Amino acid sequence: MKRKNIVKIIILLIIYNIICIIINHYFNFESTIKYNTIINKNNIENRVGYLEINKIKFKKDIYDINSSYNNVNKNIEIISNDLNNIIIAGHSGNNKNAFFKELKYLKLNDIIKLNYNNNDLLYMIKNIYEIDKNGNAEIIKDDSKTLILITCNEIDRTKQIVYVSELIADYI
Repeated sequence: MKRKNIVKIIILLIIYNIICIIINHYFNFESTIKYNTIINKNNIENRVGYLEINKIKFKKDIYDINSSYNNVNKNIEIISNDLNNIIIAGHSGNNKNAFFKELKYLKLNDIIKLNYNNNDLLYMIKNIYEIDKNGNAEIIKDDSKTLILITCNEIDRTKQIVYVSELIADYI
């Protein structure tokens, strides 16, 4: 009888430890993400700033809209550089150019920093939604100054995910 109780306790402890490991991994995913900082020292003259997202340990140079490095296959790409509505696109997935692969961990109210032409701009995510991947991006926004990030949906390759963030502070 005592032997059966000891076996039950051991099994419960093993199950408890497995659950703790899973919960710890799920809620502390940030600690397993390496900091994605890539700076192209060969093309610094075309660099106009960087995009930084501390939550996912992301920092990436951005280049002039006319630069060859402003290309989604080489880097993240500025689609619109209107300071009232900046749009940046990047790949997700497992390829070497999947610079936005960690965006899936972002949630509403997360903070994004954009340094653009020596201006530090802070944005807060206000909306996240999916659109069809057809070459056209329908953007849902109001009159506020926005930074919009667009990337592929890693699960459904016919969709893209749009992250709309609003300007909350600028240090010009």
